[in-house]
Parts: sequence; structure tokens; C-alpha cells
Amino acid sequence: DEIFIYIPDNAIKKSSPTSVTYLLYLTESVNIPESIDEVGLFMNNPLRALTGGEKRSPLVAYRTFTPILKTGEFSLVFKWKLSF
Repeated sequence: DEIFIYIPDNAIKKSSPTSVTYLLYLTESVNIPESIDEVGLFMNNPLRALTGGEKRSPLVAYRTFTPILKTGEFSLVFKWKLSF
């Protein structure tokens, strides 16, 4: 029942030597038929190529909020900054 949206490389920026910013931009053309009240940022398993392990997508950021019905009347932007 979940919707996954790929974040392209041009929406991922190294914002400092120790942080990365991810931008998820849902344009006016994106309509989601039900209210959304949570969003998560998943990543590919970076060690998969080295270990030959299974494909999995660890959750690295998560946020709940007041429900929003995403219609074609507005854009919606989610921005994460992860610092290491």
C-alpha cells in the first residue's frame, strides 16, 4: 500500500563535509488519492556489492505530520539534511 518515489541524483547535494541534503519534490501534476501523514527516506544497502547480501532498503529518516491531501493545486516539498 506504500508509494515509493525515486529521488534523482540532481536532488541530492553534499551540503557540508559531514552532511547530505535530499529533496523530494512532488509537482502539481502529482495527485495522491488519499491523505498522507508520514514520509520516510530509504536508501539502498551500500554494502550489498561488497557482501553479496540481499537487496534491502533501510529507513534512514522518518517523519509524521498533520494529514495532507495532495492534489494538483499545489506542489509539496520534503527536505532532509542528514549529518554524520
